[in-house]
Amino acid sequence: MIKKFIGLIGNLLFVVLLVLGLVSIYSILQGGQEPGDPPAVFGFMPMSVLTGSMEPVINAGDLVVVKTVDIGSIQENDIVTYKKGGTLVTHRVVDLVDQNGQVLLQTKGDANNIEDQGLVSGTQIVGSLAFNIPKGGYVSNFISSPIGIIIIGMILVLLLFMNIFKDKYLRNEKTKGISKKG
Repeated sequence: MIKKFIGLIGNLLFVVLLVLGLVSIYSILQGGQEPGDPPAVFGFMPMSVLTGSMEPVINAGDLVVVKTVDIGSIQENDIVTYKKGGTLVTHRVVDLVDQNGQVLLQTKGDANNIEDQGLVSGTQIVGSLAFNIPKGGYVSNFISSPIGIIIIGMILVLLLFMNIFKDKYLRNEKTKGISKKG
């Protein structure tokens, strides 16, 4: 019973690490193709938070996952990520402004005292917050680093070999048990 549970946990860990590794590699490759745009996986873009401007809702080191949206679907109080020069900013929409028939967004970081300078247009919008993972940015940055990729790869290979040897060991034990009876 315990062996089955440990085997199940090992297999689950293997699958999780495999998926994380593949998503990281895909993100790195896609990021190289479209510089300036965050890499997207199935329309979702994971990004590490660098500042505390959205505390206490989103902290520095968190991982935010943003879903591509049209500016027309954004409401007041939504949290959006937008391009400001060469930087990506994740802030809350505090007002929708109609300027000559065009909807623009006024944004503000929750921890900031004043609203962001300038209005955000639809062309600047990267997406809207789908969810965030506390401290996940640290994990994401590590996994995406060269040393992280090497370590994840080594763990995957180790788990694969452990699984192969476990299967061979169990087969040998069953064979020994059968030959002793016969």
